[in-house]
Amino acid sequence: MTSLGGCAETETLFGADATFIGDPTVDGTAVFSVQPQQVLGILANSRHRDGAWAFVEYLLSQESIYQYIDFTSRKDFLERRIEEAMTPEYFMTEDGEVKMYKGEPVTKTEYLCNETPYYYITQEQEDKARQVLEAADFTPWGGTRDTVTEIILKEIGAFMDGTKSVQDTAQIIQNRVRTVVRERLSC
Repeated sequence: MTSLGGCAETETLFGADATFIGDPTVDGTAVFSVQPQQVLGILANSRHRDGAWAFVEYLLSQESIYQYIDFTSRKDFLERRIEEAMTPEYFMTEDGEVKMYKGEPVTKTEYLCNETPYYYITQEQEDKARQVLEAADFTPWGGTRDTVTEIILKEIGAFMDGTKSVQDTAQIIQNRVRTVVRERLSC
């Protein structure tokens, strides 16, 4: 899900309720791996740390930079974006009245990926978006994660071409990943 409307887009495309599962963890909870974009930081050994911090504070305070960003680090802006995404917009007459068609108000259509229409997100879709946000994992990619991905990509081929069952493939992947994790933990 890359936007607040992502759930609505998925449900519109497939004609069914969307379920976001996430990545499994040791304790059984799911996490959603996130690759942050437009990241700001200050070098620890910067000679101008105070000035850099003032710039970052200024930049993050500017509402205009969040105009096209659904998932922002500013909670107040995020809450406003959610409220906007949940509020239908209606076409209006010249007299300021809501246009009606067959007894129903005419809703403005939003488009995701320039092709999938949706009108506004529902409470259920907003709840799903919040669940994904609450389970977001910002751990940098690389290391063990990349190794596990390589294992999966290598082993999945045997299942895809029909030479191994899903159970056998999953067992091989599980054993190889367990070995990698044990090796990394013993270092």
